[in-house]
Amino acid sequence: QQVLMPEVAVTAYPNPASTLLHIDLSKEVKNGVVEVFDASGKMAATYAVPQRTNSINVSGLVSGSYYFRLTSGKDLINTGTFVVTR
Repeated sequence: QQVLMPEVAVTAYPNPASTLLHIDLSKEVKNGVVEVFDASGKMAATYAVPQRTNSINVSGLVSGSYYFRLTSGKDLINTGTFVVTR
């Protein structure tokens, strides 16, 4: 899939994260969801991101690299990566 809304920038920090990952969006995304995948491509978690500034708890994820997709319904909005360390 391609990025359908490149005007929606996504900033994920701190990177690496240990307990909380902050996800800032350049504008609100209606019904925004972050789908998190591990290095093997397996979905590890999903998080609602209803605001421009969101905090998600990543303490349940094992240490490693992750890829995320920001979606709204069936539309892919943007993607990114982050690392979890302990």
